[in-house]
Amino acid sequence: MDMLRRTIGGYARHPNFAAVIVVGLGCETNQIAPIVDTQGLKIGPRLQTMTIQDQGGTVRTIERGIALVKDLLPGADRVRRETLRRPTSRSPAVRRLDGYSGITRTRRWARPRTSSCATAARSSSRRAPRPTGPSTSSRGAP
Repeated sequence: MDMLRRTIGGYARHPNFAAVIVVGLGCETNQIAPIVDTQGLKIGPRLQTMTIQDQGGTVRTIERGIALVKDLLPGADRVRRETLRRPTSRSPAVRRLDGYSGITRTRRWARPRTSSCATAARSSSRRAPRPTGPSTSSRGAP
């Protein structure tokens, strides 16, 4: 559950999202309030939360979500893209090149080892042995 909370927290803090709306059922084990607390998030202009139970069902939740998006759009429209000038080797833009950096963490054990990759590349480049003998096709044709 900790990984899910960290991932949701990463989405809420990520600069590529102008705003985030977190929707919960209201009866799940992973409640929204502990996610907000454990991840140090603050509900405000960039983060809104709601539960389906508190809204009174799916239809009302969707209506409330649409209203929230309409309220959040002016703030999203004010966001301007900034160009990074002269990136350094310590710059996050140089160290992390994927669009999800900051949302997920790559752990040392999750990174592929060079030797494993090289072995996999060598073994995949070999041709599989061809079957020999009579055809096993149900149609009888080779």
